[in-house]
Amino acid sequence: MVIETEYNIGDEDYTLYKNKVTKTKIKAVEVLVSTDITVKYNSDIVEGLFESNKVFMEKDLFKTKEELLKSL
Repeated sequence: MVIETEYNIGDEDYTLYKNKVTKTKIKAVEVLVSTDITVKYNSDIVEGLFESNKVFMEKDLFKTKEELLKSL
């Protein structure tokens, strides 16, 4: 079985965290397979709050700030 993910280890992306647009860097990818496939990303926040080991769902990550803002 091949599972394609939106992001790979080392990719940088954007998310909302503590009500702020935040840049993160993916450090691990977790794929859960049951009745559906769930992808979670373990990330370090690299801009703004500088926190480690935060977990985000794929649907909450965006490649650019513009994509994130359009989703609101």
